[in-house]
Amino acid sequence: METNDQNKFEQFASLFHHEIGDDSDIPHMKQESGVVEDDDFKAVKKIHDVKDLVGLASSISHPDTAWRKVHSRIRRKRIFSRKRLFRKIVYWQYAAALLVIFLTAGLFFGKNLTNYFSEPEQFISIITPTGKIKNLKLPDGTDVWLNSGSILKYSNRFDKTNRMVNIEGEGYFEVVKDEKNPFTVSMGRSAVIVHGTSFNVKGCQSEGKYEVILVEGSVEYVNSEKSVFIIPGERLTESTVLGRLEIDHVNTANYTSWKSGKVYFDKQSLNDLVTLLEEWYGIKFEFANNDIRLYTFTGVIIKNNSLDYTLQIIEMTNKVKFVKKGGTMLITN
Repeated sequence: METNDQNKFEQFASLFHHEIGDDSDIPHMKQESGVVEDDDFKAVKKIHDVKDLVGLASSISHPDTAWRKVHSRIRRKRIFSRKRLFRKIVYWQYAAALLVIFLTAGLFFGKNLTNYFSEPEQFISIITPTGKIKNLKLPDGTDVWLNSGSILKYSNRFDKTNRMVNIEGEGYFEVVKDEKNPFTVSMGRSAVIVHGTSFNVKGCQSEGKYEVILVEGSVEYVNSEKSVFIIPGERLTESTVLGRLEIDHVNTANYTSWKSGKVYFDKQSLNDLVTLLEEWYGIKFEFANNDIRLYTFTGVIIKNNSLDYTLQIIEMTNKVKFVKKGGTMLITN
């Protein structure tokens, strides 16, 4: 066995000997000598292929040192190639991931983003004149009723990138359901977030008073400190001046019938009643003293009735008098 191996390597040595000539003669001589191109042959051929590098290195240093240099060059080239390949793979992995993200975002937001940047943002304001009630339909199909003296604002991008409105005053909303794009009503520093529901909101930022009455569905009331969910039949009231937020149960019909020109009062203050009359009839009221403000009133006020008729009803139930003074109405006891 050792003799055969020795003969084989002697054939290899002869085949790759530097006196043989050009490397192009090797295939012909390999055929004549009967040499088989096995693993041993390939190993010897690799040594032959780097013989020139070894010879060059040996001319300037010790053979062992020369081989280390040649081996190092071969290894560095292999490592460099692998590193370059790895960097390319990582690069294309990142590029592919970003492409997937942008394509996904494009499919999901494409239309919205195009609409968002295609035109400058502007705000539409709907103002209800004193004594009037306005009904309108928003671009997403949501129905809105605005009470007298109320202002509704929304962007021309409404229903394209968001469904956000701002209200000052009182409004009733029947919101079209859209799980992917919740509807938001902003009132000063507070907001009502809904998906599809009916509710009444009333807010006066200058006085720091906000009210939400849920008729059906579910809404989330959010301010700078907390978020609260309410259920149908509940009323949420907040006073930012007093730092108070309360929830109670009410008859929602009494708080939403104003849409048809009726307002129900159940032991509510004369001050609240007068606020409504100012909105409906466009006249200013003054109290002779603050105690009168706390008088309570229970009953229904119908907008189609004249101001004189309404004031007579209030006088009968509260033992107060209304005296006209120029452009205002003075309330005395």
